[in-house]
Amino acid sequence: MNTATQVCLENALGSVSETEAQTAPTKKKRILLADDSPQIRESLSKLLRNAGYHITLVAQGGQALDRALEEEFDLLLLDLNMPGMDGWQTLDHLALLKPELPVLIITAQPDQRDWARAGGARALMEKPLDLPLLLQTIREFTGQPRGSVVVNKPAAPAQFHFTAPEKHDFRFADSGHRS
Repeated sequence: MNTATQVCLENALGSVSETEAQTAPTKKKRILLADDSPQIRESLSKLLRNAGYHITLVAQGGQALDRALEEEFDLLLLDLNMPGMDGWQTLDHLALLKPELPVLIITAQPDQRDWARAGGARALMEKPLDLPLLLQTIREFTGQPRGSVVVNKPAAPAQFHFTAPEKHDFRFADSGHRS
């Protein structure tokens, strides 16, 4: 993560109104957050926990895929640029193995919206993130009551029909750790 993204995210955390951050869902929805940046994971985790969500954090695409197959989540927030299995590979596997899981891509890579939509993501947001918009989008995707932020709903992705293969006893987590 570049310094500008980190500073914008940290500054934006302070700009979300108390009402916006405290509008808790009626039932805690579960969000899986996959991003290799510890700063982004911690900042978004704090924001989303304060908004009433249960958050599971992972740093790599393989870990996200394993968790998504082992547990039930209402939404996956997925970074594209991660070591090992990247976001694109993770999205491809999820489209086959768990197509009902909504995916919202968060990335610093510009101009990826069409690719993300074609890959099965429900939406894409570029970093630095507009946090009130992120919270509103998450509420819409998880069926939570609307907050005070007005947002244009992203266009629905094309409907794809996938046949999920039988579940196998293998794990996608990356075996090595790159620094």
